[in-house]
Amino acid sequence: MGVAVPAGSASPARADAGCGAACTNVSSNPSVLATELMQARGAGKLTEATITHGSIFDNEIGRIANGSIGNFPECNIDTRVLQTLVVTVRTYTKVQLTDLSRWCAHDGKNTCTNAHPSPWHCKRPAVAIDFGAINGNRLDGSNAQTYDLLRLLNSFEPPNMHVGQVQWRHASLPSQGLTNLNNEFSDSNDHLHVDFGLAGNGQLRVTNSEAAPVGVFDSASSPSAGALAVTGWAYDPDAPAASIQIEVWVDGTRLALVSANTPRPDVNAARGVPGNHGFSTTVTTTPGVHQVRINALDSTTGARQELGVRSVTVIGAAIASGRIYGATRYDGAADVSKAAFPTGAPVAYIVSAASPVDAGYTGAVAAKAGGPLLLTDAGALPGATQNELKRLNPQRVVFVGGVTAIPDARLTDAKGILPTATVSRVNGADRFETARNAIRSTFTAAPVVFVVDSNSWTDAIAAGNTAAFNGEPVMIVNGPTTTVDPADATLLRDLKTATIRVVGGPNSVSDALVSRFAAIVPNTARIYGADRFGTAEIVAKNTYGTASTAYLVSGLNYPDGLTASGFTGRGKSPLLLARPECVPQSTLQAIYAMRVTKVVLIGGPAVLGTDVAALKPCGL
Repeated sequence: MGVAVPAGSASPARADAGCGAACTNVSSNPSVLATELMQARGAGKLTEATITHGSIFDNEIGRIANGSIGNFPECNIDTRVLQTLVVTVRTYTKVQLTDLSRWCAHDGKNTCTNAHPSPWHCKRPAVAIDFGAINGNRLDGSNAQTYDLLRLLNSFEPPNMHVGQVQWRHASLPSQGLTNLNNEFSDSNDHLHVDFGLAGNGQLRVTNSEAAPVGVFDSASSPSAGALAVTGWAYDPDAPAASIQIEVWVDGTRLALVSANTPRPDVNAARGVPGNHGFSTTVTTTPGVHQVRINALDSTTGARQELGVRSVTVIGAAIASGRIYGATRYDGAADVSKAAFPTGAPVAYIVSAASPVDAGYTGAVAAKAGGPLLLTDAGALPGATQNELKRLNPQRVVFVGGVTAIPDARLTDAKGILPTATVSRVNGADRFETARNAIRSTFTAAPVVFVVDSNSWTDAIAAGNTAAFNGEPVMIVNGPTTTVDPADATLLRDLKTATIRVVGGPNSVSDALVSRFAAIVPNTARIYGADRFGTAEIVAKNTYGTASTAYLVSGLNYPDGLTASGFTGRGKSPLLLARPECVPQSTLQAIYAMRVTKVVLIGGPAVLGTDVAALKPCGL
């Protein structure tokens, strides 16, 4: 590891401002400049011609602003071009662009691969600007607006600037006192072309009050399966004692934001700065070769300064994937039932598809009783549920919920399908009594009880899985309250409960309520993570040391997860949460920590996409 700083892409700006306030505090950081330009676009001060269809902003300036330009090097723009645009939009009410880099934004005719491969628009990074209009006036080469822009440019640009439209002017620009714009050429009268192609490394006469962060991306390695570790150091010369933020990008997705706050005495000694400036972090991604980019963020502006890009091979075997899903939530629940009980079951539980509350605790009850959890509508017993009841041929069918959610007619439907089965209902005066009655219907004792807020279905998914694994119930509570319902206290005593595990953070179940439970059952503790995905991860890792198969359900849509919680727990497999388009870091960490060799998605491609099956990491 070393402390030498790699050369930056931009040279320092000259100390003397050439055009007053507009040329003062002009950054040399491309991200800062591009961000100011995107803000000008948002304010309507900077526009582009309709023929480029927004691509100058979307493909070029926008990517520089958001830090993704490293993945599109052909779209990059010279820092001096960005500085010129910043000065221009500060000076005029409205500026229109028609061209920057023709690799990524063009009119369909003038590209870098056809008959008009401009050496300046197609240079990497591009060093040319085509101005279309200023303050709504077209730049025709000879009108007052054209000359006003030329005088502005001459005041701060370096010598030997390359400028078009010479044939439309009455005399050369140097002869008119514009000596820095001394390389002129013929061009059309519908735009003013300016470029740095013949100006060498000449810099603008602007001032810059901030310095970009400096640092080194020391190493990238893979210490274990699915793990990618990075180290380095960085600090901001404008605030040398402060620890700044570091971004970790993998294959174009930001996976981590950490602080460079660990001791690096070698940096302190070599750079003569105080404070802690080292960083070291590990992210989780799929095995294989990945491109890793590290950015340091300016302590004042938040602008990105790239510290380097490395290629690293993440070790570990590829994880197989499968999927269980149906056309509807009812089909999905039936398919989960088929997977769990291929030869039938003695009992089947049914809840309303519109009630995540009842499903949240019933999964563990059904698992204990030895049957699946199916879904119904208030208006009809769905065909998928009817067919699954016929296939299961249970001796008992238990509906959980009141008559508003599940009318008596649905029980009659089930009896018609299974004439010899006992069909019953479990309900109560409210959701909490219904849950207690469901627990009492199956459990005569429960050394451990899992507690969740009745409105937190994601916590219920995690709790339901571990409860089913342990053969224990899930109790729902009014989380924000500060007192234990006396009926809950009675149930805990009747079940001879010795341990309570509250699943969910203080925003779900209040600290006061947890304390009241601890007064009844001293061995009471809370389990939760930074978010719903993190809570599911912690519950899974606390429950399963290792697991060959893990199941993934949507963390944004409840039916699949709630109907699967009992099945997966009963089958001794963890149940984790994913987003529709990617897998969160916490979920990936659990998968690799438990040495999972196969993941099974529960839900169709619209709920969990193909990138989830490929275990694509989510970005921040």
